[in-house]
Amino acid sequence: MRELTRQISLGASGILFLLVSLAFTSVEGSCQSIEEVVSELQRQVETLNNKVETLEDKNRDLEHQLREKTIDPGASPKASSEVASRIHDNEQIDQAQEARLAALENAAAEKAKKSAFSLETKFPAKLYGNLRLDTSYDEGEINDGNFARWVEPEVFIDDDEQFNMTARQSRLGIDFAGPSTPWLETSAKLEIDFFEGGKENKNTIQMRHAYLKLRWPQQDLNLLAGQTWDVISPLNPSTLNYSVEWFSGNIGYRRPQLRLEKGYQCGGNTRLLL
Repeated sequence: MRELTRQISLGASGILFLLVSLAFTSVEGSCQSIEEVVSELQRQVETLNNKVETLEDKNRDLEHQLREKTIDPGASPKASSEVASRIHDNEQIDQAQEARLAALENAAAEKAKKSAFSLETKFPAKLYGNLRLDTSYDEGEINDGNFARWVEPEVFIDDDEQFNMTARQSRLGIDFAGPSTPWLETSAKLEIDFFEGGKENKNTIQMRHAYLKLRWPQQDLNLLAGQTWDVISPLNPSTLNYSVEWFSGNIGYRRPQLRLEKGYQCGGNTRLLL
């Protein structure tokens, strides 16, 4: 009977160890994609299923052995009560194991359901943009009609009123958040509008921004590779007009570039960026 009791104790200890191990097992690394997380959860569920089946088989064998012991006419009522109590404890452990298995399966399903967009992009992405229609009436014709560059004096050209309407400034962009760690953050941006040219009813897509950015927060260091605004003279006032002020002194625009930036804290809210 002591040997049998030791077997039951070892079986229960093994199940408890499995539960503790499962509680402290990480199912998601900092740089894993959502597909890898779901795959890892499915693998753990399959492994857990196999372990549960093995433990159930062992439990049935132990119950069979215990019942054979209770058939002994010389067995005391106290011994029979202890056997019944151990069988009940094993059944409770099995139920707890099945509940944890069901919770793990539900968590995997919810993770996949809530992260459908991330599954498509592999990394979290934020979609932004606007649909826009601009209309204007000008007493004097401007160049270009969709945004102001200059206007000819009335003394040279008279009766040149015009009405313009365009949807070219409609904009679409995606901000990507790539794999990140406490010492390195990665991100990317893609943004377009329809000011590249073409006929008014057949506008051409224009790439505004397309770049990858690496950031080392502890060193206040950034590395950007791709197309975005110039570092020198990015004079772009906040206005409804699309113009980049090329005819008003601005020489900056969006260009392909490789940019390394280093920040220095100068006290208070002052920061120097080189």
